Amino acid sequence: MTNKQPEGLKAGIYFNLSNEDYHSDPAVSCSGIKDLLVSPLQYWDSSPLNKNRKHKETKAKTIGTALHCLLMEKEKFSEDYIVLPKLEIDSDFYREESKKPDFDHNYELFASKGSKTFKYIGSKTVIRQEEYEEINEAVNNLEAQGAASSLFKDGYAEVSIFWRDEETGLMCKCRPDYLSTNYIADYKSIASIEIIERSLAAYNYHYQAAYYLEGLNQLKKNPLLLPENITKDWWEKLINTDHNNFIFAFQGKESPYLVRLKALDQEVLEIGREKFRLGLQIYKENIDKYGVNKWEDNYRRDGEGAIQILGLVHLPSYIQYR
Repeated sequence: MTNKQPEGLKAGIYFNLSNEDYHSDPAVSCSGIKDLLVSPLQYWDSSPLNKNRKHKETKAKTIGTALHCLLMEKEKFSEDYIVLPKLEIDSDFYREESKKPDFDHNYELFASKGSKTFKYIGSKTVIRQEEYEEINEAVNNLEAQGAASSLFKDGYAEVSIFWRDEETGLMCKCRPDYLSTNYIADYKSIASIEIIERSLAAYNYHYQAAYYLEGLNQLKKNPLLLPENITKDWWEKLINTDHNNFIFAFQGKESPYLVRLKALDQEVLEIGREKFRLGLQIYKENIDKYGVNKWEDNYRRDGEGAIQILGLVHLPSYIQYR
């Protein structure tokens, strides 16, 4: 089956693909599915099809990524991140660092006369000391709970899965937080554990669970070679499992950093599957019509006019009781 979707990586499971290479690949992701269901234009604008798209990196994203790394890839944390106190010249930190031979490569003194601070110019991502203390406490609290801690053991973090969808012929992709032989685990920080169910609906996490499981199961139907540095026993267990388990680990953003584990039943997963199928169909219609050129905001598929009248059926059920 041919289509105008640009070519990217081949179908397979990639254990060491960089975050940048994953996001730049033109395969359809779950976040892309969510955008497609809002508007084809919204998808195109933030997708690899748009060569002028802007990458929006926020402090919250940086902290979230650092927490993921500390939780699931502790050995990699010190390679990618540096934890810094306030960089004052009159400090023990400065006195220790300034003795190191690579100091001039990693730090720069301010040129102004009498300046009492300096700055980091190295290649690692900076995490402030107080930020690190918070994410470290969150990780420690999660790891103190046996069931939650065991989710992120005996598997691999940030694995990239690429597959060609049987129904549409489109290349698709997903990047599980953690892949085990018999489940996918996903970490979510949340303002309060009391709003988990509301967040599941608001952010359409059932699309994600259904999409990731679909991708893994579709990919396994094709012959897959044992990846380098992956044990044969672990690989065979993964390949021989029918994957139906997607587990969310929700954790509160503030102390005491409470943790709750959630999974979705098959009825909810089927709703998610119907939604991502619609998203893929919207993609196919637009890629066939426009190619990589700018897509249109033709989100109304039911013939309604530009103004939509909202009734209770369109709004959250709790609005009836206010």
